[in-house]
Amino acid sequence: MESFPVEKGLAHARQRSVSTRLTVLLFKFVLSIAALLYISRNGLWKSAYLSLKSPLTTQNTGPWAHIQPHYRAGSPLHWVPCFPNPAPGTNAHKFKCGYLDAPLNYKNLSDPRTVRIALVMYQAGPKKSKRTVIINPGGPGGSGTSTAFGSGERFSNDFTEGNFDVLGFDPRGVNMSSPTLTCATNDAFSDRYLQLVTQRPAGEDAMRIARLSDSYSQAVWQACEEEHGDLLRYINTPFVARDLDLIRHTLGEEELTAIGFSYGSSLMQQYAVLFPERVGRVMIDAIVLKRAVCVSLFSPKFTQTVRGLAESLLGHEMEIWKQGMIGDCVRSGSKGCSLVPSGQNITATELEQRVDAFLGELKEHPLPATHPEFGPGLITYEQIVWIIFRMMYRVSNWPQMADALSDLIYHKNGTAALGMSDYAFDPSKDKEGPSWRGIHSPHTIWRPVLNAVFCGDSLPEDEKDTLSLEDFVSYYQNASNTHPFSAGFLYYVVLGCRTFPRHLTPIEIYRGNYTAKLKNPLLMTSSTLDPITPLHNAKASAAEWGYENVKLVIHEGYGHGITAQPSNCTNSHIRNMMVRGQWPTSAEVNCKADEAPFPHPHKETS
Repeated sequence: MESFPVEKGLAHARQRSVSTRLTVLLFKFVLSIAALLYISRNGLWKSAYLSLKSPLTTQNTGPWAHIQPHYRAGSPLHWVPCFPNPAPGTNAHKFKCGYLDAPLNYKNLSDPRTVRIALVMYQAGPKKSKRTVIINPGGPGGSGTSTAFGSGERFSNDFTEGNFDVLGFDPRGVNMSSPTLTCATNDAFSDRYLQLVTQRPAGEDAMRIARLSDSYSQAVWQACEEEHGDLLRYINTPFVARDLDLIRHTLGEEELTAIGFSYGSSLMQQYAVLFPERVGRVMIDAIVLKRAVCVSLFSPKFTQTVRGLAESLLGHEMEIWKQGMIGDCVRSGSKGCSLVPSGQNITATELEQRVDAFLGELKEHPLPATHPEFGPGLITYEQIVWIIFRMMYRVSNWPQMADALSDLIYHKNGTAALGMSDYAFDPSKDKEGPSWRGIHSPHTIWRPVLNAVFCGDSLPEDEKDTLSLEDFVSYYQNASNTHPFSAGFLYYVVLGCRTFPRHLTPIEIYRGNYTAKLKNPLLMTSSTLDPITPLHNAKASAAEWGYENVKLVIHEGYGHGITAQPSNCTNSHIRNMMVRGQWPTSAEVNCKADEAPFPHPHKETS
């Protein structure tokens, strides 16, 4: 067992003998709302170490009574190799796997109960680096361990010139961390719920679907409570920020070095306001406007509340669709984008009209399709709109999306589109994922964490206000007029908060300002055309923090976050901050993405 030097005095529950075999679990896509949308297979991992079928309210009796207190003198953080027998010629030997036990309730440290935080470290050099870059990929509910496996080496090289280790952790309730917030025994039940609540209802169907979704959401919360007791009270951003500080402390580092994407930007801002004197070199990307999210979703002034939420989460999807996905496709031509018919001189307007006409047909007549792995299926309007919205996140996926749309529109072939459907349940795959000493694999996915954190962070002080379903339907219909691709998803997120169990209000909710004087400025980065965290989020956040606390890099490009369409200019600012401690001298700087979304073969041959 390999150990890194850490500060002493942090306790760990006893280790048990379990398998150290590890199979790398590759995540589908880094999400979403952060990571929100693309780390879909890693899920919530439920540990046999803690049995939580009974309520958690009892402190010294019941299923948690045997767990040792979270402070035990002289117990350092130990790591084990993720791959005991790494293959020659690979980087497998650079990955370390471990865990850290943290207090369940930071507001009552006499409570001996703990949560176990799963950790994966990409070690850049032969020993621990001077700084460790702690990453959060977004969500809420994104898996940091999966991100470390999939992108740890790239982040170390791109953002620290290979100088620093990169550590990913699964936040409490997520993936490998235990207890996991999983409210369904099978991913198929989660798919069924998501398929219902993400429908795009219109006319008389709107209220019917809303009533069904509302009742189903209530059932989900009830299942969560039956399975986990009052765990929802301890699953929210302030407590995860405190876990983040505990990780920093355990690593023996005086200040935080970190990167937060999407929801991760929210987490890092929460950390900064709680621990301003410990902010070191922190980059946050795809900015969530904390001020908007903290406005209560339950206020009687519903229109104003939802407007604030819409400004925070409704991004530049129509500009991405018209200028990027359609416009650059046409500029690329049929050789660069299969959605352009070969030999036809088509304009962007004409191509957009052609796709719109096809989507209109799908509303009335779903297309039958088959897939060699998944068998028979249907291609629906909701499904294609959801695929288009997800593909907006990362420019490298646009050619694949164009191929799928081309097959659908010109050949009525839905095989590719069926393969891109976002279902969590896959009976052909082994249910067991990675595991190592003290850590066990999940049995279902992370979706409940998204609602739990989002709703828990924004609960009001006055719990008497309850919104009507008519208000929610009105919100969806207004949002869908301007944001037809994302409105269905956001409707699902907001609607789930309506039935959040008020007696499980989180122990700590931050409703204060974001104006603390930080030890070092946050380096904010924001794409100009982001589908879900628009640029004005970053500008509004920077204005509240003040430019003595924030330096903003405006990244001229498409997609969710700067990694969606990379720029060496943007990365150079991050490297200067991370490696040399040099922030931009001006409040805002501008960079451009290096490459166009679609290849332009005609330029190469001219």
